[in-house]
Amino acid sequence: MRKAMVHKVLLSLLFFIVSLSIAPKMSFACWCTKLDPKAELDRAEEVFSGNVIEIGYEQENSEASMGTSRRANVFEVDQAWKGVEQSRTIVYSNGGSCGFMFEEGKSYMVYTYDKNGESYTNFCNRTVELSQAGEDIKALGNGREIEKQSRLEAAEAETFGNKEQEYDTELLVDLLSVAAFALTVWAVQRRRRKR
Repeated sequence: MRKAMVHKVLLSLLFFIVSLSIAPKMSFACWCTKLDPKAELDRAEEVFSGNVIEIGYEQENSEASMGTSRRANVFEVDQAWKGVEQSRTIVYSNGGSCGFMFEEGKSYMVYTYDKNGESYTNFCNRTVELSQAGEDIKALGNGREIEKQSRLEAAEAETFGNKEQEYDTELLVDLLSVAAFALTVWAVQRRRRKR
């Protein structure tokens, strides 16, 4: 009877841990006030539309970052409204609740800010997939066409010399939790067998 109760509790706990690992992970705890397109244009360092052609991962350079990784998103720029002179540019983004996650092969309307001489963006800067940027394009009008370059400048190309693999930390925590649970069940059963 007692053994059946322990098995039910352990099975329920295992089911709970597994359900956490397959639950939707999208959440937005970020809170910010978005400006209208013209006000954001005034505030932004760069404003352009373009296609993400490559995404790299690297360690952030600042002391405050404490070794966190950032995404280096390489864009092929189509139109520019402010600050962009070359057809290829790199925009950095971080994870976190306000981070913006670009996808390779998709086009975006991008508003950046300067951080230690590098271009960054996040969820609060009106950066959005180009298919959802109708309000911005209507308010800002057409940008200027940027002449295409054949390759990245040497300094930018070095950024991607040592790509790091991005790990899904939530999945890792879930797998470690399941492993710890399985190890606990095994230890309890082994202990009981010795009695």
